[in-house]
Amino acid sequence: MTRRHSRWLAAFSACAVILPAGARLRAAPAEQTQPSAMVALITQLEGNDTSARRRLEILHGLSPNISSTDAAALLAFAVLPKPDGLPEVFWHAIFNDIFDLLLRMKNLPGGTDRELIRAAAGNPDPVLRDYALQKLGHLMRRSSLPDALRANALEAVKNSAGTAGRNMQGTALLTWQRLETGPASSEFRKAVMACLQSSEATEPARTAAFQAGSAAGMRETAPAARQALQNPRSVTPLKLSAMAALAVAGTKEDAALLRSFLSDNTCRPAAQAALSKLGL
Repeated sequence: MTRRHSRWLAAFSACAVILPAGARLRAAPAEQTQPSAMVALITQLEGNDTSARRRLEILHGLSPNISSTDAAALLAFAVLPKPDGLPEVFWHAIFNDIFDLLLRMKNLPGGTDRELIRAAAGNPDPVLRDYALQKLGHLMRRSSLPDALRANALEAVKNSAGTAGRNMQGTALLTWQRLETGPASSEFRKAVMACLQSSEATEPARTAAFQAGSAAGMRETAPAARQALQNPRSVTPLKLSAMAALAVAGTKEDAALLRSFLSDNTCRPAAQAALSKLGL
């Protein structure tokens, strides 16, 4: 052996890994290229009540540490049309739970932001669009969201907040309010009042509008709240939200109106809370 070979062998030996007796070198694990068996069950394209329940059970058991391959498969499935045979109510739940899982992941899977914004902006299924609007607030709080997509998401919220006659109008107002920083903007205030004063707004949307206005400290909702409480046809959720609005925007002159609900077991706690906040 030459001196040069001796030096090379010594250098190689110094950096070699010493394995225990009987051990063998193993290749690095290959990156997952196909969805796991559990995710494959969730994303099968045919189903019924039984398979739908099983899909939801599996979904609820998944952690946000799933592989990027599994995440991509779930996202691709969630944006498909409803699979044949899968009941609509279960499809809605699966869509909701898939996006909940993806939004919990430390690194947002590629395309999740765009697909969620697209669903919030115009999914033809009003329930799925409503769910997407609810989740835009979580998406927009992620610092990694590009500015262009952040602007698209806010535009989807504002456009939906102006969609009279649909329950999603109220959902959009609540999401918008949670995104406001500092005092409520004039644009947001106008959107809330437009919903409360619209003859086309649904009761769920008006209920949410009162909640959004109260959270923003809007005193201009008081007249609409009084009108809702004086209307015998108002449903209970609307009356409860109107009382919460008066707790923020009312005056001592509202005492009699609020006390008229103390005999109603359902409305009594809200009426008492409003009276207390008004110092009555």
